[in-house]
Amino acid sequence: MIYIKLYLAFLKIGFLAFGGGYASLPIIQDSIVNNHSWITTSEMTDIVSISQMTPGPVAVNAATFVGVKMAGVLGGIIATLGIITPAFIILLTLMYFISLGSKLITFNSALRALSSAVAILILFQAIEMFQTSIFIFNSGIKIKIHALVTCILGFILYYKQVSISKIILISALTGILYYFLT
Repeated sequence: MIYIKLYLAFLKIGFLAFGGGYASLPIIQDSIVNNHSWITTSEMTDIVSISQMTPGPVAVNAATFVGVKMAGVLGGIIATLGIITPAFIILLTLMYFISLGSKLITFNSALRALSSAVAILILFQAIEMFQTSIFIFNSGIKIKIHALVTCILGFILYYKQVSISKIILISALTGILYYFLT
């Protein structure tokens, strides 16, 4: 039964997840954290962080992680199949319409409108990730100083056009340093 639940949950996410990984994060969180309670908000943040360091789309990584957690390796495979099935179907359909060329003005207009919706989904997920990474909300609001310092450092380095891989490495080293100092 869990296999069917995993497949259907990620199939639904796959059909609703327009705009790529970051745009799909609110949908993934709503389904696997809020509706099914398969993982916690903290684990969701960990999935996103780990997905930045591993190859593959964040939605596929999330599906695999949740599937393995809930039902072992077979669960990971089934959840991953659930998330990629819609992409396969949608890609085949889009390729057909794209092959028709610019004859479909309505289709092109719909794609432009979707990009606006994707941008807002990414913004909301960024805010959620920032809150989860920097603040602790159990009994009042506490700030994770080391996380805030790492965040500010990351912004400064990004502004100074330091490569993303170096920012990730420096952030990891900052976390390791904090761990050994506390």
